[in-house]
Amino acid sequence: MDDDQLLAERMGQEAKQWGLRTVIAPTPQVAREIVQGDRPDVVLLDLSFAESDGAEPNRSVQNSELAEAGLNFLAELSQQTPHLPVLVFTGRGQAVDRVTVARLKGRRFLQKPTTPACVLEAVTEVLAQDRKVESSILVVDDDPLILHALQTLLEPWGLRVATLDNSLNFWDELEATKPDLLVLDIEMPDLDGIELCQTLRNDPHWNWLPVLFLTAHTDASTIQQVFAVGADDYVSKPVIAPELITRILNRIERTRLLRNRTETDSLTGTANRQQSTRELNKLLQLAQRSQQPFCLSALRLDRLKQANDQYGHGFGDRVLQQVAQLLQHKLRPEDAVSRWSGAEFVIGMYGMNRNNSVEWLAEILEALRQIEITVEGKAASTGTFSAGVAQYPEDGVLLRDLYQSASAALKLAEGAGGDRVFAVGWQPLQEASLKTDVVLVHPDSAFAQPLLYALETRGYHSYWLQDSEMAIELLVGSNPEVRSQIILIEKNLPGLDGFELLKHLSQGKVTQCSKLILLSLLPGEAEKALNLGAFDYITAPCRLPIVMQRLRRAFAV
Repeated sequence: MDDDQLLAERMGQEAKQWGLRTVIAPTPQVAREIVQGDRPDVVLLDLSFAESDGAEPNRSVQNSELAEAGLNFLAELSQQTPHLPVLVFTGRGQAVDRVTVARLKGRRFLQKPTTPACVLEAVTEVLAQDRKVESSILVVDDDPLILHALQTLLEPWGLRVATLDNSLNFWDELEATKPDLLVLDIEMPDLDGIELCQTLRNDPHWNWLPVLFLTAHTDASTIQQVFAVGADDYVSKPVIAPELITRILNRIERTRLLRNRTETDSLTGTANRQQSTRELNKLLQLAQRSQQPFCLSALRLDRLKQANDQYGHGFGDRVLQQVAQLLQHKLRPEDAVSRWSGAEFVIGMYGMNRNNSVEWLAEILEALRQIEITVEGKAASTGTFSAGVAQYPEDGVLLRDLYQSASAALKLAEGAGGDRVFAVGWQPLQEASLKTDVVLVHPDSAFAQPLLYALETRGYHSYWLQDSEMAIELLVGSNPEVRSQIILIEKNLPGLDGFELLKHLSQGKVTQCSKLILLSLLPGEAEKALNLGAFDYITAPCRLPIVMQRLRRAFAV
């Protein structure tokens, strides 16, 4: 979906070479009709998509407004077709846009300029992840007629069947096919089925693979020999079709269930430590190859032991399950969520930098605070968590190093009182020289307290002042008592109003080291605020997420 006709046509031409069929939608209305009618497998959305339904693209509209329209359409797709993967590409690379796209379940964020090949590579990766994995079988028999007959019999049942008539090529075919089940004939030239099964069971990489024998000999000696070398089952020749199909499907399903048990945490349904280590290393290797950011988070529930003591271990189990469900729901399909120990989860986030990951987890933490669990007819809070976030390669190149860095940040978050997310590099506030992230000048605690809590959750240092006189005293001067990256000012202050405070701060050259943002009820006062040295202007009243988004944008500049 792109209003750049030339780029869209180039993409469509190259997509044919990848075996992909494309349909171009120049407007949101056309896109809606295509999504409802054609039911595409994936959507590629340009954030500068046309800003109004059925309208020609208006090039006079600012890029930010176009991007907002694109994000609105992404939100619509996320709500109405949640299982349809959407990839976003744009000329804007702001961190705020990346977080917004991730929040709306966008599967990839691609930044222009880029090539059609890079975009299509990302498309095929997402399609591969979303395709249902079908079971594959390798059949080894020296009789081509039997191989053909089995292939014809099994493929209609959704099984992918590979055949091999030369047992000397067994290991090459095994690595190429990577089957879920192996069917062997006993009697073959060169290497017979017994020998192949024996060597398979001696291989640590493949000794788990279920093996089913086909044999014309059903005497006790042959059957004993088959099971002695590690066979899971056998079917006698001539083959009875229903029997063979049933045995194969049952064996594959049991093996899959068994592997799932060994790879999954039984309580939460997330990957266990062993399986997640493999998944996280794959994501890390992908980040290394594609030169994309990758973040690892170590997350631990706060005061879970006290909750178990108060309500019983059944309550603690429900809390762990609730947290796991929340993480899996809020995070993207390509993110790796796992439980490593009692109250600890480890999360891998591909394509997310440290700041974006902190914001993402902080929003999940804020959602968790609102969830209650009923215990003996009474509502009890699920509690909170603390988390540390490390980024590749800045905080470690190996998974072990990233985990150690994230764990260290987690311990700092817990030491600061818990219920917050810290990135690696967080430092406590030094009272001697008060250098803070955000100073809020606002008289109303009903506005200030939730904002300060949200900042604290994300590891920001903040300072609250309730009048302009105190702000001037602490912020202005050659050696001010308080320095801050951002100063958020309410226009209606007791004494000097926000505009007068802006004048004093500008005259005191505070704008040289701080970004000033004004909150006001009147949108028409924006130009006046900017002329007085304000970096940004927010129309009040506004929701807390809007304020946080504008603060993140100011931090990113």
